Amino acid sequence: MKEQYIQLAWHREYVKKLGLAMQAIAEGDRRYAQILWEDFLDFIRRGEDEIQPNLDVYRVIEVAKNYAGFTLND
Repeated sequence: MKEQYIQLAWHREYVKKLGLAMQAIAEGDRRYAQILWEDFLDFIRRGEDEIQPNLDVYRVIEVAKNYAGFTLND
């Protein structure tokens, strides 16, 4: 049961980070949105080993990149 709470907390955090980046896009602040996007990428990539069995982190990144207009700079 503890593992499920850890997973839920991780999902909540990445959704908050992605949501803030998308909010910045909606407000027209592309520069700040890109900074928030980079923070989201850092977070999701650092948790990849633990989360990958339950969430395809690359798919999350691809969907956000392709449909929200974020760019990958690395």
